[in-house]
Amino acid sequence: MTTEKRQGHVLFCSDDGGFLPLKVALYSLLRTAEPTRPLRVSVFTGGDGALSPAHRHELEALAAAKPGCRVDVIDVSAQLTRYHAAFFNPQARWGILTWARLFIGEVFASETGNIVYLDIDTFICRDLGELYDLDLGTDALAAVYEDSRAEGMVRDPACWTNAALLDPAATHYFNAGVLVFNLKLFRDENILARAADWYARRRDEAIRCDQDALNALLWDRVRPLPPKWNFSDGWCERQLKHAVREKAWRGNAPRTVLEAILSPAILHFWGKSKPWKWNHRPERKRYERAMRELGMLEKGRFLPGTTLPRRLVAVFFDMYHAVLRAVAAGRLAACGKTV
Repeated sequence: MTTEKRQGHVLFCSDDGGFLPLKVALYSLLRTAEPTRPLRVSVFTGGDGALSPAHRHELEALAAAKPGCRVDVIDVSAQLTRYHAAFFNPQARWGILTWARLFIGEVFASETGNIVYLDIDTFICRDLGELYDLDLGTDALAAVYEDSRAEGMVRDPACWTNAALLDPAATHYFNAGVLVFNLKLFRDENILARAADWYARRRDEAIRCDQDALNALLWDRVRPLPPKWNFSDGWCERQLKHAVREKAWRGNAPRTVLEAILSPAILHFWGKSKPWKWNHRPERKRYERAMRELGMLEKGRFLPGTTLPRRLVAVFFDMYHAVLRAVAAGRLAACGKTV
C-alpha cells in the first residue's frame, strides 16, 4: 500500500517584464518534479505591469503538459494598492512587487502547510520534496544563510552591511530568494502587518526591502537549510577558500558546502549577471540549454550581448571553474564521501 504524497505548493512573483526567467524557472521546476506528487504553482502578479494574458496562457500550458501539475496566476493588485504607502520606496532597487510574497496569509486565508517561495532568477536542479515535507514546527520559515556576523566582522566588513538593522543576538543573515514559509504561523502572527510597521521606521536603511524586514523580525524563527537549496555559483571560490579550514561556513559544515558546489538543488543567479544574457557564470550552460529546449533561443544563436572576445573569456572561466570543482571533489572525498 502506498501513501499519497502531500501536494507541493510553489510560489513565484513576477510582472510581465520577468516572464522569460519565470518561464525558465517553471520549466526547471516541472522537469525535476517527482511525478507521483501533485504540484500546485501559484504566480502572484499585478499592477500596471501584470503578466499579459498571452504569457499567462503559456505558463498554464507548460504545466498542463505534466500530469498532476497546475499553475494559478493570481492578481494581487488589490493588495499592492492597499499596501502601496507602506512598501513603496522610489529609492529602492526593487519594485513593490518584491513584497507580494508577504501576501500569502491573505491570499491563502484558509490554507495551512508549507509554501516554497522561489525568486524568478532561480533554476531548479532536483525535486523539492524535502522542502514540501519539512516540518517547521514553531519556526516561521526555512532559508539558506547568506552572511554571518563572524564572517563580516572578522574577514569582510562589507559582507555585514545590515548589522544595525538586526537584533544584536542575530548571528546570521538569510537570503530570501528561496524560502519555505510556515503558512499558518505567518498568518496567525500577522507577519505582513509587522513587516509593514518595521519598514515604515527603517525605509531609508533597509536597502534590501522585504529581505531585511524578514531577517529583522524572524531571525530567531529560521530553520537553516543546507546551501544546496539556494546556491549561487559565485560563492564557489569563497567557499573553497574558507569552508575546510573553518568548522562552519555561514552555519554549514564543510561537507555540506562541498556537496552544494558539486550538486546544487536550486541555483540562484542573484546579482547583476543574469543567465538569460551573456555571462561567464559557471552554471550558465544549464540555463542556456533550458532556453533552447523551450524554443526561447534558436539553434546557432547566442545569448544577447555575446561577442567572440566574450566567448573566449567564457572558455577561460570554464577551465578555471572546472579546476575549482575538481578541488571540491577532492576535498569531499577526503571527508569520506563522494558525489
